[in-house]
Amino acid sequence: MPFTPAHAAAVWPLLGRRGLCGLALLVGAMAPDFEYFLRFELLSTISHTWRGLLVFDLPIALVVTVAVVACRRPLLRALPPALAARLAPLLALPSGSPGRALLVLVASAAIGAATHLLWDGLTHGGGMFVSRAPALREAVSLPLLGELPLYRALQHASTTLGLLVVAVGVARLPRAPAPPPSDPRALAASFSSASPAPSSSRGSPGRRSSGPGSSGRSTAPSSAPSPRSRSCRPRAPREAPPERRPPRRRGADLLWALD
Repeated sequence: MPFTPAHAAAVWPLLGRRGLCGLALLVGAMAPDFEYFLRFELLSTISHTWRGLLVFDLPIALVVTVAVVACRRPLLRALPPALAARLAPLLALPSGSPGRALLVLVASAAIGAATHLLWDGLTHGGGMFVSRAPALREAVSLPLLGELPLYRALQHASTTLGLLVVAVGVARLPRAPAPPPSDPRALAASFSSASPAPSSSRGSPGRRSSGPGSSGRSTAPSSAPSPRSRSCRPRAPREAPPERRPPRRRGADLLWALD
């Protein structure tokens, strides 16, 4: 069989398309081979059939997609920083309402699984195209590989090409922007600016009385007195200036003062 990660090359041109989930596309493209992993042997009885696409490939692709998103943070931490920065945008579920998100997940996983079945139909001995085209079963001679059926040669060639496409595609993915470093002083300033202002006291200026008999005037006195009140107010007596002590004399000046 073609190396499982190489199947991602079939859906790589669809990544980033509107109405599709990139992660579900990639997982769906590899889902039919999960039967091998569950059996621990190269035996597939249902996953590589169109019926198996509905009863095996699609359910397991949805489960794996949700599990990958749930374990997104530890998975990205385990990867090299450069690779994690490129794969981080892919590890996400579609946005929108739950019904729309589920529809996008199902459609994307089904498209990915269908590309896997079509690919293996050309590279498996019992594939849908190999069983109908005798030319694919004819022997060909290749250097280093010797003589082998044409579908097996296509299997090796497509695996190599698919891995190359995936490697180039990952290298060309845009890197997710790194979060800005946290500055404790800026964080404290943001909290202080976001904190609510203290409520004004009962006797704060500008507050009007709401009791009975109030005339609507402010109960607090005006901060600046009027000119009339300033002229009628008695002036406080001025305080006498403090006595100035004579400076201390030292040496010859002190002896001259005592003479």
